Amino acid sequence: ELKGKMEYYIEPAEQSDDVIKQLKAITPSSIDPEQIKVLDPAAGSGHILVEVYEVLREIYLERGYRLREIPELILTKNIYGLDIDDRAAQLAGFALMMKAREDDRRIFQRVQDGDVHLNVYSLQSSEGLDIDKLWAALDLEDKHQTGTTGGLFDEPSDVIPKQAGIYADYLQLLNYLKTSFLQAKTLGSLIQIEQKKLALLQNLQQILTEKVQGSDPAAKHAAVELLPIVNQAIVLVQQYDAVIANPPYMGLKGMNSELKEYSKSHYKDSKTDLFSAFIERGLELTKNGCFCSMITMQSWLFLSSYEKMRKWILKSKTISNLLQIGYNSFPELNSKVVQCAAFSLQNMNIDRFISSFTNLNLAHQSSNKQHVFLNRNNDINYDIGAETFLKIPGSPVAYWINKPTVESFEKGNRLGDKVPVKQGLATADNDRFLRFWPEVSQLKVGIGVESCNESEKTKKKWFPYNKGGEFRKWYGNNEFLVNWENDGEEIRSFSDGKGNIRSRAQNTEYYFKKSITWSFISSKSFGARYSDTGAVFDVGGSSAFPKQDDTFWLLAFLCSKQVYEIMKLMNPTLNFQVGNVSSLPLMEDNLLSVKTELNEIGKNLVTIHKIDWNRFEEAWDFTVSPLIKLNTSKILLDCYKNLRKCDDFQIKDASLLESQSNALIIKAYNLNGVILPSVKEKDVTITSNSYFRYGDDNESRFQSDTLTELVSYSVGNMMGRYSLDREGLVYAHSGNEGF
Repeated sequence: ELKGKMEYYIEPAEQSDDVIKQLKAITPSSIDPEQIKVLDPAAGSGHILVEVYEVLREIYLERGYRLREIPELILTKNIYGLDIDDRAAQLAGFALMMKAREDDRRIFQRVQDGDVHLNVYSLQSSEGLDIDKLWAALDLEDKHQTGTTGGLFDEPSDVIPKQAGIYADYLQLLNYLKTSFLQAKTLGSLIQIEQKKLALLQNLQQILTEKVQGSDPAAKHAAVELLPIVNQAIVLVQQYDAVIANPPYMGLKGMNSELKEYSKSHYKDSKTDLFSAFIERGLELTKNGCFCSMITMQSWLFLSSYEKMRKWILKSKTISNLLQIGYNSFPELNSKVVQCAAFSLQNMNIDRFISSFTNLNLAHQSSNKQHVFLNRNNDINYDIGAETFLKIPGSPVAYWINKPTVESFEKGNRLGDKVPVKQGLATADNDRFLRFWPEVSQLKVGIGVESCNESEKTKKKWFPYNKGGEFRKWYGNNEFLVNWENDGEEIRSFSDGKGNIRSRAQNTEYYFKKSITWSFISSKSFGARYSDTGAVFDVGGSSAFPKQDDTFWLLAFLCSKQVYEIMKLMNPTLNFQVGNVSSLPLMEDNLLSVKTELNEIGKNLVTIHKIDWNRFEEAWDFTVSPLIKLNTSKILLDCYKNLRKCDDFQIKDASLLESQSNALIIKAYNLNGVILPSVKEKDVTITSNSYFRYGDDNESRFQSDTLTELVSYSVGNMMGRYSLDREGLVYAHSGNEGF
């Protein structure tokens, strides 16, 4: 009946008989509520612990406890919290006491009488503790006379007590705790205390508590000094039935040296961010078979930097349920940066368990995610076994994956096994080494594969450079030149002035080869393009180098809707890395019968996009203004209308060809009915498409820009850059050279 009172309860997915059998084996027949321990290792002001209190109260009431006796039990036996901020811990304690006061009017008196104590602590540094002096003052062997100070206020001694009698283990333990908590205010709950010390810590806690209540002022003072680090150590060494947190977020770059080194040495697979280290730490603090639940940044689900941690979770833990909140996770924060996921992990692996996932990110970015969750339907719910994710390269938690795509990963070959997929040049200073092509003398430019043989290259300084650029498919974005004079001599020797080379010239054996290139970052889709210019390429314009016979059908494959859906599985951040492209599943046997057709479609689409790219002066293969080229009348308006008719034809043709290509590939991957092959005309990526160019059908703006381009071309003719007597560039050299 409890779940009926829980507004946010998520019903588990239906499980197989085998899984149900495993669950029965680990589920106790009854639970004593007084034995339940819950920890928030990053308690803040206690909002999670307050919710924990309310749930526990319902559990106690269900078991027949009287309301008045419940607060004392919850506060002393069930709830634990830690934070590095003193004020936050005080607020958390205050919030819990106020909840308890609602149920027990005498709770404050019980605290005063010593019957009730909170297990919510602010972690304290041990830096100022003199263990030797405090140890002497404790006088565990009762050597002091009653009422003496026991040397507590004596001058410090460099002599470490060598004989501690039967209490030597406690002295050793205190020294261990001092070392462990020196950076308590920095490391917080990430500090690991050896599990085997729990019994000794509990005994020491009892001894110190008795000393506080005793009559020896020196021993009492020492016990008061030492109890905080013993209490916090016990909290950090115990294991809990539930660990629940909204941990802090901080990347390695933001950490100070102590936190960075501790994360690297103790949390090797989760060190990327503070929140991911807290996930690992939370699972360490959770009993076997019990639950660790957190809300964190969603990046650990997908990014390659969390791959090792992700695989560890998928192989050794069980995702009970996960809520991808995404945009607007915290409305008061930047919703594009702080995108979160809430999840519950069971601290054991249950073979073939079906996990429940909910994607609130399918709603509009500014949506109220609470409202979306409470009014959700099955369209945003997904039930899937986590072992499926291990079949995807990088093991992203891509819970929306469909069965045919899983099979393509299982049966297909990696694209990278057939085609070299490479990152290229990193200049370390693009302002210094790159130019737009109109900026340099054409005598020094080597464009086209045929002009890039060894003898020609020695005469040239500037070469085409693929560096990604705006989203565009099939052909284009040929804007930049790179200084690769004398085989990149200046770039290769570019240093920081201290002898450290800053640039990185990698995979140079692939420079100047025909390729398929793409933009590393895109906000829209994955756009692969054919490159025939004899280009150097960089990281942002990473490239694949297929054999000539494979170029165009592979380009069609990379430009397909199917590939974009797979890329979103492997990297939903839309950063299209070399590893993602290399890992694409290539069902070549299924595509064998349609390769020829895909080849022709790919060639035609490259031609359409190449003609479109070269109609603008910014293209190095520009020949003449399209209004002049299609001049069927002396009336400018008629010329413009004729141009737009040709544009419409090209857009329709490209839309039809892309749809045909998609249909062939979707059928080969058994995805008919899952992915629609059609490509709308507004999504065709040619500049003469006003939807693509401006984001809407702004014909008046297109007309204005076209006439502006005609004026520019006219000025180019007047200045001698172009000529009406011949197509293409007439003059583009500096210093009137050869003019």
